Amino acid sequence: MIANAVKYKDLDMAVKAGLNDCIKCGSCSYVCPAQIRLVQYIDTGKIRYAEAQRKK
Repeated sequence: MIANAVKYKDLDMAVKAGLNDCIKCGSCSYVCPAQIRLVQYIDTGKIRYAEAQRKK
């Protein structure tokens, strides 16, 4: 859910889904059957969110 929200640039939804709760341990990517690079999406989301917060 977080990866899709980041992919479609919906940062509010990503935060609601737990973007800021993630500690980037990599467990989700390890068990993902589709082998989606979830940690990279989360990292991108955190960067975009921080940039958006700085602009406010």
